[in-house]
Amino acid sequence: MARNTACCSRDCHLWVSYVLYNFLLIVVFTLAAPFVPLVWFLGPRYREGLVQRFACYGKSLTSGLRDPIWIHAASVGEVRAAAELVRALKAEAPERSVVISTFTATGNRVARQAGVGDKVIFFPLDFSWVARRAVKRIGPSLLLFLETEIWPNLVREAYRRGIPTIMLSGRLSDKAISRYEVARPFFRHVLAQYTALGMQSGEDAARVIRLGAPEKKVSVVGNLKFAVDGIVSGRENVVRSTVPDRQVLIAGSTHRGEEFTLCLTGGYTDITGNYARGDWQSTTPDILHRPLADAGEDCIVLAVSDAPLLFRNWGIALIAKWFGF
Repeated sequence: MARNTACCSRDCHLWVSYVLYNFLLIVVFTLAAPFVPLVWFLGPRYREGLVQRFACYGKSLTSGLRDPIWIHAASVGEVRAAAELVRALKAEAPERSVVISTFTATGNRVARQAGVGDKVIFFPLDFSWVARRAVKRIGPSLLLFLETEIWPNLVREAYRRGIPTIMLSGRLSDKAISRYEVARPFFRHVLAQYTALGMQSGEDAARVIRLGAPEKKVSVVGNLKFAVDGIVSGRENVVRSTVPDRQVLIAGSTHRGEEFTLCLTGGYTDITGNYARGDWQSTTPDILHRPLADAGEDCIVLAVSDAPLLFRNWGIALIAKWFGF
């Protein structure tokens, strides 16, 4: 009797948690709704895929899917890493379709242009009814999230339908886990619905277990982005041939002109002349140069908008990467 009472109490608390989560989503959406029309005036980058956010996927995106694997790659960096994964999956099971979803318009465009996956869609909003519609329309046999993507309603819907759900190359910082721990009982249940959680490092694995993930489901798999050997090798070759014996700083996940801002604010000098010529859309990596007075040696900045080694999804992401050439 006591056991049944405890189960009922736990189920009740869980039901209330999902109600509160969905209520907060509705409140946020209601507050933002008056500003939605402004999206149409902010350019295609913001309005592209707006309808798909509500899982309104046309027949061109859902027809012909065969036992599909749904891979969510939030932005450009994850899309490029997903390309290697898709190639491996296709080699093992060429008969199965692969659907790639993205948050950003840039990531969506890159995925379509590079032919990553059989279909490319925009990731749906995490309303319960939208998640239900998305899973029904795509009908995935496997749902795979790249990096730390925790979407309670979508994961719950996949779990209810018996669809294996995997987090691959996940990571969880101390700052992020402090936010999740505010609702730890809720996220403990959400994480339990994943089939497996592959984390980037032992520290990430320890944090996600601390948050409530079942230890038997957690493993350390490393960073999928480092599997993009061809791209990484190509970048290294550019540096080796252009600026040997130098320290290197990589600027990635940047938008048009932000490398130029870095050049101005950081005191770097453009030694390629691309920005001086107003060549804002050059597809060739730009090498910026600044003497480091405190280090007593030169520092080279390799500014690449699609650098695959970087982890941030917004703004200018700078990672100091010192190559021992």
